[in-house]
Amino acid sequence: MREGFLKQREARFKVTLRSLLIGVLLIPINVYWVTVVEVKYYSLDGSCLPLFIEPVFILFLVTCFNFLLKRFLPRSAFNQVELLVIYIMLVVSMTFAGHDTFQNLFGQIAHPFWFATPENEWEQLFFRYIPSWLTVKDKSVLEGYYMGESSIYVGKNFWPWVRPLAIWGGFFLVLVFMLLCLNVIIRKRWTEQEKLAYPIIQLPLGMTHEGGSTLFRNKIMWAGFVLAAAIDIINGLNYIYPSIPRIKYIKLTNIGYVFTDKPWDALRWTRISMYPFAIGLAFFLPLDLSFSCWFFFVFRMMEQVFGRAFGLRGFPYFSEQASGAWFALAFVAVWTTRKHLVEAFKKAIGLSTEIDDSNEPIPYRWAFFGFFLSAGFLL
Repeated sequence: MREGFLKQREARFKVTLRSLLIGVLLIPINVYWVTVVEVKYYSLDGSCLPLFIEPVFILFLVTCFNFLLKRFLPRSAFNQVELLVIYIMLVVSMTFAGHDTFQNLFGQIAHPFWFATPENEWEQLFFRYIPSWLTVKDKSVLEGYYMGESSIYVGKNFWPWVRPLAIWGGFFLVLVFMLLCLNVIIRKRWTEQEKLAYPIIQLPLGMTHEGGSTLFRNKIMWAGFVLAAAIDIINGLNYIYPSIPRIKYIKLTNIGYVFTDKPWDALRWTRISMYPFAIGLAFFLPLDLSFSCWFFFVFRMMEQVFGRAFGLRGFPYFSEQASGAWFALAFVAVWTTRKHLVEAFKKAIGLSTEIDDSNEPIPYRWAFFGFFLSAGFLL
């Protein structure tokens, strides 16, 4: 009986072919949606937000469809693992198609060759440093790309893009594989031992919960949903019909006009917002982390006033502070995980049996090997 229960449990948590197939079919829709919104109209950088809008909405539709399956065809209904597989595939596809990845990559491939002129002397300055196999140089091909009135499905427009995109695609696949290897190495420490909270996973987990989807039966959730939706609808109608009053301070709003006297005029570009989704995500954050976000926002403004009062040019060097913060976070992450990393490395080279990697997707030995091999390839 116990063996039968374990087999049934394994079947429930198994990635199925139909979930992969549905994810593959939904990826083009998701990527097209992101591209139209962020590239064609540049109306919203949804891929810059911590929780991607498009995959969550598609998951909502798939979950609603799954409710119908549970009602009329319960044997065909998706379990939570299948729904999460679909969601993860959409999130990864949006990571690739979103801001600062493939959207910018196309510009990198073509931009210097289309905008080079005798006046800026780009060709003499740096063209010799750009590998031809990573770029598209032919201006007759780039004319259709930049000017339109053409099609990518024309042979002369299509084939020059194949080699650079294939090579860049390989680059990104190796990058993702390297990060997956790193994920295998640190997963046990962060998830099982430190038990880090990941606020952005709470919503998809709640939406796909198999116990009748508790989230959708929560009256408080629906009250918050209706309130946020009403605010967005009113502000949307205000954009189309300005006579309808607008609810202020929801989107980024400049409040710097109230700071007119020195040294407070250093805050003249201060913007605040009260996005409902951000407030909802903050609910899932640990209290010390949400307090830290608020405190250092205020502290940052005080730094600006201080610098203005003492006539310091460029102070408080926000870009430099940001770079330092990333380095500090990386150092702290490695330092707090150092013992686990040492034990995992010993396990990888066969010098330790204290740590167990039997529940990992791949053994630590292959994870370390894949990580260093991928890093070498990228370099």
